[in-house]
Amino acid sequence: MAYDAKVIRIFIASPGDVQKERNLIRDTIYEWNTINSFSRGIVLMPVGWETDSVASYGAPPQDEINTKLLESCDLLIGVFWSKVGTPTDHSLSGTVEEIKLHSEKGKKTMLFFSTAPIPQEHNDEEQIAALKAYKESISGNCMYKDYEGSDSFKDLFVRQLHAKLLEEWVLESDSPVAVAASKANEIVKYNITKWSDILEVHEMSNWISHLTSASPWISHQKYEQLENLKLWILSRNWEFNHQRYSEAFYRFRLILQDLLDVIMDSSVINDREIYRVEKRYHKIEWNPEKYERLAKDYDFRVALIQDLAIELCRATNFILDVYRREIDPLFLINTGSIFITTGPHYDLNFHFYIVHYKDDEKSIPYKSLDQFKIDRKNRDISMGRGKDSNDPEFLEWNNR
Repeated sequence: MAYDAKVIRIFIASPGDVQKERNLIRDTIYEWNTINSFSRGIVLMPVGWETDSVASYGAPPQDEINTKLLESCDLLIGVFWSKVGTPTDHSLSGTVEEIKLHSEKGKKTMLFFSTAPIPQEHNDEEQIAALKAYKESISGNCMYKDYEGSDSFKDLFVRQLHAKLLEEWVLESDSPVAVAASKANEIVKYNITKWSDILEVHEMSNWISHLTSASPWISHQKYEQLENLKLWILSRNWEFNHQRYSEAFYRFRLILQDLLDVIMDSSVINDREIYRVEKRYHKIEWNPEKYERLAKDYDFRVALIQDLAIELCRATNFILDVYRREIDPLFLINTGSIFITTGPHYDLNFHFYIVHYKDDEKSIPYKSLDQFKIDRKNRDISMGRGKDSNDPEFLEWNNR
């Protein structure tokens, strides 16, 4: 489908020793276009001498680059590592000249310097000294970013590019369609932020471990908090183009509802206002057959609560991943992915896992509790099997 879009031309400036970073910049720009160009009404176009220059005669190559490529660009990305570059008639190097000309016109510039060790074959002391002097000379006029090497550059550049494209100079250029999409995204931002606050996502790896432990428990306060979250999700409003988020929240709520129901059906609250799975086999007169049946029922319920808690973590990571990829890559970046803790196990150790759905899952695959009892064995991690404590699959799993 054709659509109107503003083109932002991005000039890639660097000496020849950072070709890997130049390729990563292009790949990142193409990825941004795939995800954002339609909703934002913006297309990013990478520009570089190696792909966009045209053979010519009669003028210095740097002058050709300046007038035919750099002149028309809106944003410059500069990258340095082991050298400053080849001198020109007017400047320390072609890259330095490009940065100077671009920034003098008030256009946006982003500079990155690699701190990776320099191998012997690249160790040109004169170039290294010139680069160090240049970096010191601009330190009072710009905010550059250091990175440890090409492997870490991609993550840094993704975050930096997303942040740069949220600045006012970009937002002012958005098309009416993009402006409407941006306003609609405010609904998503509010809902995701409020959801994460109520869920306490920043602490989730800690509190969810109570439900994935060998003896699952949850405080009355946390239980009520999750009940309120369930009702809050039910009342959310979404724009028509946010079906993926509304569907994800619906599935998340199903998981949460089933988890809370199983907890309430399986647990008793003690004088410390903590719900803990009830060991009903401790409350009967000695009857070996009934004792064994209730003990197996306890094991089944424990494993089911653990698996539902883990499923809630998967769904949380799914929502976080989608939101970070599509709208805000820095959202709760210090929290990262939610992980679970299980144990103590027979070896007296605790185990830690980051849980996700399969890469080809485009939505949260949870359908119902009955279906989940069947499907959980196909997840990345599962603590139990079977539909109930009499299911042969559970009995085989429990006796392994």
